[in-house]
Amino acid sequence: MGKIHFIFDEFFRSFQKGIINNILLMIMFSICITMTVLMSSYYLDLGERTSDSVSNYDEDGTWYNIRFEGQDWIEVEKSFETAKDSQKVMDYYKEVYSIPSHPVMSINTIQQILLIEEECDKYIPEDKVRMFEPQDFPGGSFGAKIDGVDEEYRQFKAIHCDTDAYEYFGFKTVKGEGITRDNTTLNSPSDELPVVLGSSYSEFMDVGTKLRIAIDGTDYLFNCKVVGILEQGSKVYNFGSSGQGLMSLDSHIIFPCGINLNFETTDNNVLARYAYVNYHSLETCQMMFHYNTEFREIAELFSQIGDKYNLPPMSSTGSSMGQRLFRKEAVGNIRIMLIISICLVCFTLFSLFLIIHNKIKNNQEIYGIYLMNGCSTSMITIPFMMEIAAIIIPSLILGKCIFGQEMSSVYFNADVIINAVYMVVLAAYLLGVAFLVCIMRGVDTEKLIKNGE
Repeated sequence: MGKIHFIFDEFFRSFQKGIINNILLMIMFSICITMTVLMSSYYLDLGERTSDSVSNYDEDGTWYNIRFEGQDWIEVEKSFETAKDSQKVMDYYKEVYSIPSHPVMSINTIQQILLIEEECDKYIPEDKVRMFEPQDFPGGSFGAKIDGVDEEYRQFKAIHCDTDAYEYFGFKTVKGEGITRDNTTLNSPSDELPVVLGSSYSEFMDVGTKLRIAIDGTDYLFNCKVVGILEQGSKVYNFGSSGQGLMSLDSHIIFPCGINLNFETTDNNVLARYAYVNYHSLETCQMMFHYNTEFREIAELFSQIGDKYNLPPMSSTGSSMGQRLFRKEAVGNIRIMLIISICLVCFTLFSLFLIIHNKIKNNQEIYGIYLMNGCSTSMITIPFMMEIAAIIIPSLILGKCIFGQEMSSVYFNADVIINAVYMVVLAAYLLGVAFLVCIMRGVDTEKLIKNGE
């Protein structure tokens, strides 16, 4: 008990004597360890990336969803107020789709479309329409004013896909054509958008049928024309479900994403609606990645594209925590943060070494007395080890508070991040102990005893 009492007394005496320096070291270590984990997450693969949204059905690579992060969509949707801003969204879309060696496609299997009830009644009998409506929707119509058209609307099952997704999944038609680059390139504002119907529609509608369609939840009503009827039994992965099982398209309408305009206009009423379709396409994009190091390269490229058009950068669901947190930072700024972090780590470790060295040097007489009274060097070393631990523990608590939040566990594997915090804290502690051992090895115990005399 006497030894334990001595160790704790010496620990509190030493800690209180250097309280200001110790508090400063606590702050510095807390910042260092936080930045070390963030920089490691950005530049290295800690293994915290989630795979919930991964589509691993291609031998050439893995498809990951890319999208706007958090509340960024609010900022994007403000970009449809002027023709200039709408054009920026169109150009932004083209640049994301033209990234070399990384195919991009857009497909959305969960968002429904709205058709005007009066137009539906012309083609589909009331007792047949239910098969085309979503299962979780009670059926019937509802009144709404969309794009200035005040009518009764019905919800219909749909998938939204661009030409790349249409070709990738190999959809085939028994009549007409599919979604192609030609029919999704509009030559005038009066051109209709192409839609393809599931096989169950074939007894009610035909190629050439014209419909007005709205994307559920938007303010735009599009003039559309049926360009093809799908083969019976056509299927696609259900990207709206966790299991991503195959779903039948017999009772679905394929609505196009990714529209190209082969004409110039300053009419924002025209530009904004197609800019919105392309933004909607970006929100449901998938990009192919071939190996893990590409995530940082693409994150940096997304940041550059965002800066170019003054719009939020996109983010991949496969990106690490650091890459997603720093997605709006310029690459140069992140490198500056890395250099500052390295310098801060070196300075903090040097400060710890210097403080331990000075404490031993300034307390030579006291330690000499301890040694004269039969105290071993380990009895002097252990309180220092406890002091190093006390300095580093706040950084561990801060790391758990920052990285262990519920938000982190939703988007990332929080346990992996916390384990990284533990490893960095342990490494810092072992370095501190190594400093202490090196210093104590250089201490002349005979000289300390003489000083004590």
